[in-house]
Amino acid sequence: RRIGVMTFCGAVVGLGWWLLKRYGRPQPSIKAVVKNPLAGFPFFETVSHALLQIITVGLGSPLGREVAPREMTAAFASVGVNRFGLSEDDARLVIACASGAGLAAVY
Repeated sequence: RRIGVMTFCGAVVGLGWWLLKRYGRPQPSIKAVVKNPLAGFPFFETVSHALLQIITVGLGSPLGREVAPREMTAAFASVGVNRFGLSEDDARLVIACASGAGLAAVY
């Protein structure tokens, strides 16, 4: 039963990642968004990718343990930056701080 559940969950997450890569918009790295903060993240794809990473970590995989919170917080910060119309320097600072806070939350 345990092997079956792990196999099923792995297939679901694998299918989710395949769908994101096949049909989703490309995800820039956090470093690229900090360099050009007004471009932002594709929000749905970024949150979906982070949630899939969280599921795999919950299943016991070490994949993406640090990356998911960084991506999620940076994506939400990117939405806030665009919504409040911050300048490029302020946007860079907010996204970098949010990414750092997400990483700190892991530890």
